[in-house]
Amino acid sequence: MGAAAAGIACEGGRGVPRDAAAAAGWYRKAADGGHARATLNLGVLHAEGRGVRRDAAEAARLYALAAARGDAKARSGVPRPTFERCGVGTR
Repeated sequence: MGAAAAGIACEGGRGVPRDAAAAAGWYRKAADGGHARATLNLGVLHAEGRGVRRDAAEAARLYALAAARGDAKARSGVPRPTFERCGVGTR
């Protein structure tokens, strides 16, 4: 299982206990390797303060990086309501 898939499993409790902190660690590993969706998912965790400290600046940075890496969801603005609800500027 790749790091991004492990993050998804940990975040959703799919086959493993639900653990947002573990998900953040796996997403970070995948994001550091250039995985666009893991980058976006890590940004959402930072925006919401799940498994990591809430950090609007880091969330916005990760959102922009995911879009730059070509993540269609980030590029289309679909996660924007999540970020705005959490006080994260996305522009």
